[in-house]
Amino acid sequence: MTTVCEREELLLEVVRAGRWTQIGGEELSSHIAACTSCAELVAVASALAVDHQAALHDAPVPPSGLVWWRMQKRAREEALRAANRTVTTIQAVSIAAGVAIALLILGTFADMQSLLHGAKEFMTIHLPAHVASGSAMSQWSVPLALAVLTCFALAPVALYFAFARD
Repeated sequence: MTTVCEREELLLEVVRAGRWTQIGGEELSSHIAACTSCAELVAVASALAVDHQAALHDAPVPPSGLVWWRMQKRAREEALRAANRTVTTIQAVSIAAGVAIALLILGTFADMQSLLHGAKEFMTIHLPAHVASGSAMSQWSVPLALAVLTCFALAPVALYFAFARD
């Protein structure tokens, strides 16, 4: 079972910073000699600190122009992704609204057929025969509904081209 020394955190900070002489060098050295847990910690942390410093000195630094180009490229890609998310969201909402409106119109069209039937009965009772036929109204109801549906379906496309930037 390993025991934890209360000075391990202090020793780890000292090894990372490389400040042996500034923070009680002799006292810490005598403690490390007496405490096996701290001695192992210092050995491992010292090796890691040396490797870290060597890696920092040997790390290749890219040219500043390349860093600038990568930064600009990344900013453009992030802006493009944000714009695509917005466009996709707007398209999804437009399609959902178009489907909802189409279903509403189709539902209203079915209700309108029953309404027309009731209106036709009313007209046969109260209006002259040439007005009561209602053939003109029923003849134009389907094309009119299709024209309205087409307008609602093409409205998002027209808005896209109207607001699209080159």
